[in-house]
Amino acid sequence: MRHLLELAHSVARSDARRSGGAAVPDGLERVVQLERLPRAWLGAVRSALDVDADFRERVALLADKSEVGEVAWLWITRPDHWADRIRESYADETATGAQLDEMKLEIQAAKSQLASVTAKLASVEEALKQERRSVAEFAQMVEVAEAESETKRARGVELEQRATRAEQLLGDERLAHKRTTAALADATSTSEDSIVDAPGPATPDAPPDQPATAQPKRRRPHRSARGVLDDSPAGVDELIRVPRMQMLVDGYNVTKTGWPNADLYTQRERLLSAMAARLGGRLIATVVFDGADVTGAGHNRHQSQVRVTWSPAGV
Repeated sequence: MRHLLELAHSVARSDARRSGGAAVPDGLERVVQLERLPRAWLGAVRSALDVDADFRERVALLADKSEVGEVAWLWITRPDHWADRIRESYADETATGAQLDEMKLEIQAAKSQLASVTAKLASVEEALKQERRSVAEFAQMVEVAEAESETKRARGVELEQRATRAEQLLGDERLAHKRTTAALADATSTSEDSIVDAPGPATPDAPPDQPATAQPKRRRPHRSARGVLDDSPAGVDELIRVPRMQMLVDGYNVTKTGWPNADLYTQRERLLSAMAARLGGRLIATVVFDGADVTGAGHNRHQSQVRVTWSPAGV
């Protein structure tokens, strides 16, 4: 309606400026002097249009329904049943307004729901980020655990290999010990036989005026306990406990049986160490090695328990 009233104000001003034009409607003499239509004069212009049919017709000729609206156009042109049509239009507008109000309420509710959903979505996204961080941390822990497991597995394999090597070495040492014991038993038996068969020490002739002294008695062979063989480890243990027993050992004959893959120096050291530990100071043993010109021939860390002699080179 305001657009129509402004159009009427413009028509009235044009009439006032044009000489010989239509008369200005009553009550609008002052407002036509104003370039713009004040809000306070809207009612005056509407009243002029309502009572002045000529003025209303001039404005209706210039009114565009699409610009002023259907209700204003019906009011200014006043076709048949225009009042009824205006009431219907108002009724439609009222219904439309109610619908608009309802739609506004629905839109407001939708906005509130959207805000709630947006907040929940933000919360879910944050929870998802936390879960992703947790998954990443767990994956890292699994990776570290797998690396540690692999390290432990490799360590276990290494320990198993070392245990296997240790068992092999222990078996070799036991075999060498067994061989050494057997060789010592054999050497002890040979030494005993040599000592028993050897003549006693010579004594100077007695003076003519003194009776001849009796010849020293020959030593009797030692008899091992029943069931004990002389060349067994038990027999060796028994022999080394016999008082004044002497032991003569062919060194390399024993070492090459016990440690055939070791060098000569290692063979000698192992034999002398084993004998010193086995004899324990109960008797003094003599070990004979071949070749006095062998490197390290004069070295003996166990001379307090084991005597070492060397046969001449080439013998």
